[in-house]
Amino acid sequence: MRFRSYRTQGAGPLVAARIHRSGLARLSADAQPGLVYGYRVFGPNNPDHGLRFNPHKLLIDPYAKEFVGTFRWTSAHFGFEPEVPGRYPAFDKHDNARDTLKAAVLHDDFDWGDDQHPQIALADSVLYEVHVKGYT
Repeated sequence: MRFRSYRTQGAGPLVAARIHRSGLARLSADAQPGLVYGYRVFGPNNPDHGLRFNPHKLLIDPYAKEFVGTFRWTSAHFGFEPEVPGRYPAFDKHDNARDTLKAAVLHDDFDWGDDQHPQIALADSVLYEVHVKGYT
């Protein structure tokens, strides 16, 4: 998988980094608020086995809290070319980065003001798990 950040002004990538897979892929970076990014995932393209990796398609982060840019619906978003009767859809190599949304890093620090830690020992604490639907 490749992580790619984008300039907030202008076009083109600002930083690109590879994430090597060893069980789980994880990226740890000192991302500052305002960083705009997307993912490109590399792997086999074998639709018969449910594998449709296409590095030409920029993917958004499913955990992103903010998206930037303008989404424009074009055929570049398809991972395959339009189907020809009697033939399996062909792998599409059009890059969709220009027409898709990108994720952005937010400033999510919380100002606790004058709040202070309650200083209760863990041995004196009670942890209670509540599921909102069943509790209300």
